[in-house]
Amino acid sequence: MTYKDILITVVSEATDTPEKQIRDIIDAFLKHHPKSLKVHKEVSQEEAEQLLAALRKEKSQIRAWISEGGVEALFRHTGHA
Repeated sequence: MTYKDILITVVSEATDTPEKQIRDIIDAFLKHHPKSLKVHKEVSQEEAEQLLAALRKEKSQIRAWISEGGVEALFRHTGHA
């Protein structure tokens, strides 16, 4: 599992948005900013489970950050608004 997989899972769960749509948005962002996020690093199953558990506890804060505009620009610029 990669950091990207973890990010997609958590954002999908926090926003109740299909993982494919989140993946498309992240891929579009990475296409234009390939070195801005280190999301392709593989993590162990144990580390992935720990990260998922920790981030799942933060779902409401993640949802609030997104609704405040943290990722709204990505949605607008990729045609997913």
